[in-house]
Amino acid sequence: MSDRIPAEIWIGGKIAASLVPDLCAAIADEGVSLEWGGPRVDPTGADDLTAATKANHQGVSLLWFCDDEASCGEFDLLESFLQAHDVPFTRRTDGRYEYDPVKVEFRPGTEQVDLATDRSGETVVPASPLIALEAELTKALQLARSGDAKRANTTVRAALKKLRQVLPPSVPPLPPFEIVPD
Repeated sequence: MSDRIPAEIWIGGKIAASLVPDLCAAIADEGVSLEWGGPRVDPTGADDLTAATKANHQGVSLLWFCDDEASCGEFDLLESFLQAHDVPFTRRTDGRYEYDPVKVEFRPGTEQVDLATDRSGETVVPASPLIALEAELTKALQLARSGDAKRANTTVRAALKKLRQVLPPSVPPLPPFEIVPD
């Protein structure tokens, strides 16, 4: 038996009209809801999908579904379908027990990005590499104050390179959900 963890998924992008029946089936098979604690949704066509859209916090119209008890906090069937058809999505899974909260970003043409988050969904990064970077930047300031601009610049560039390795990759926002003719 798998752990049951609350999760939500936002789906954007252009969906070919011919994929609508299969997308509806994947949504129904996943057992998701349109509201937390709500009944399972069983869309049957484009009108049901369009009616299920809602604006995210940036005002972009997307499909949104949730499940209070998603298996391992994932939507395996639905996510596999979306990836197979290059449909972008964002999944956010709550933390529970030994599972940390996570946000999964999929955009066509790129690798899936799994981001550690806090309970509010804000991406978090480990502190220890940042503490080391703070020491390097302090050293760069000292070098600059002593007039050694060349070494200060080199130190800042090295710290910036390390910072970019620690920070999560940039993921473009989800495009609006849209059903388009084939």
